[in-house]
Amino acid sequence: AAQYLAGTFQYVVGTSVSTGTGGTQSYSGPVTLAAATTLTTTDSAVTFGSTVDGAQALTISTGSGATTFSGIVGGGTALASLSISGSGGVSQGASAQLIVSGSTTLAAGSSTDITLSHASNNFGSVIITSARNVTLVDVNAIVLGAGTVSGTLSVTAGGAITQSGALSVAGTSSFSAGAAAITLTTTTNALSGAVSLSNSGANNVSVYTAGALAVATVATGSGTLDLRGAGGISQTGSASVSVSGSISTSNQALSFASAVTLTSAASFNTGTATLTFAGGLDAGANALSITADDIVIGGALTGTGALTLAPSTAGRAINIGGADSATAFNLSAAELAQLGSF
Repeated sequence: AAQYLAGTFQYVVGTSVSTGTGGTQSYSGPVTLAAATTLTTTDSAVTFGSTVDGAQALTISTGSGATTFSGIVGGGTALASLSISGSGGVSQGASAQLIVSGSTTLAAGSSTDITLSHASNNFGSVIITSARNVTLVDVNAIVLGAGTVSGTLSVTAGGAITQSGALSVAGTSSFSAGAAAITLTTTTNALSGAVSLSNSGANNVSVYTAGALAVATVATGSGTLDLRGAGGISQTGSASVSVSGSISTSNQALSFASAVTLTSAASFNTGTATLTFAGGLDAGANALSITADDIVIGGALTGTGALTLAPSTAGRAINIGGADSATAFNLSAAELAQLGSF
């Protein structure tokens, strides 16, 4: 179990190991944690050339140094927790999946990327204290703790994606949960860039943010799609939007810039707010139900199934073919023409 540490042998059995400036820590053989362990360098690398095991907490602090895993971490016995700080970043080799039963806390600074993309990673929860662009892959469900990302965030999971703290992401975000739910409902989330969403089956997707919510590519299953942004919700650019099930916004305006495709029967409900289809919608043979206090149709709504249009507010006037009214559900003559194929 002897390991190389700055040119000397060192046993890692649950202790605190420190090296000064220029003193790297390189563990070429298997490492077993017998107790909580802290490894510290001053601006130098920590490298694991083989496996790391033990149901203990592992804390690594490298200053400006990097942390590199070349062997499986937690493959024999999952780590209890993992905390890594250092602006040199974190990397894992082709065979170096990370298996951590508890929390994984990562701090790389606002200018350094974190890429943990091994398909067999298995985290309990992940907290991104600071990083630029972040990529996380988990074979099972993943819980996202409070996180600050100065660039982009990509999360792919084989199970549900949930959160225990608010996410602040300056760039785009992408969440893919396979045949599982996505539940990001902390109202203080700050998702500043466009958000892409993907899942399948009868699994719900809920994404809330404190400001306006921009969505890019959307490909969700037959569960509910609940989108909420205090400044309204808009789909931007030419990204594809493929939805089914129930889509709601809790009385917040929803706008789609590109064409929407239904993969099964769907209902849209923006409550007292306006629903806009700027690029049209293809329902195929699927039923389409729209509930909103107003609707704007900028492209053709096509389909051979049933179409139901209704205002949300009881007693609200329905204005067909006339001038728009702020107090009515409006369908202009041009918009009626866009419904010609139903």
